[in-house]
Amino acid sequence: MKKIVVLIIIAITSYNFTACSSDDNVPYEVANFKEEIIKEWTIEKKEFLDNKGKVILSIDYTKKKKCSTEKWTFNKEEVNRKISSTNQAGNCNETTDKLSYKVVERDLLVMVPSQSTSTFKKIEISNFYHYKMHLVEKVNKEEITLSLDYPKGTQTIKYTFKR
Repeated sequence: MKKIVVLIIIAITSYNFTACSSDDNVPYEVANFKEEIIKEWTIEKKEFLDNKGKVILSIDYTKKKKCSTEKWTFNKEEVNRKISSTNQAGNCNETTDKLSYKVVERDLLVMVPSQSTSTFKKIEISNFYHYKMHLVEKVNKEEITLSLDYPKGTQTIKYTFKR
């Protein structure tokens, strides 16, 4: 009888510890995101999806060379986006741009300068974990025609970042 009571007590206490543990796989609320985002995030994967959610093209940055990276560093007012890529000569090129942003509910609004006026690009925060961030961007036809990076039929781009 004592063994059963001891086992029940152990089971209850271990359940309580498990329930209270902080797990990196549990998404944060968006309210916490506003403060947690202010760090450097490195892109792991970029997926181009069609209108049915089927992946047209997936780019895995973890398998690319050290030169092929994209980092987004957020401070309170702006995001510094640093893109490293290899040019035709095999040298590493680095481009940096500063974009202002704000968080509204589940959306990350990034100010993108264009030729005529600057506009906000709406990117949904689909999931936010302690060390991982998933953003989803709906693409309009104008963006597709202007960009050679988007495969034909792209409707949505999913970004996976790690800290």
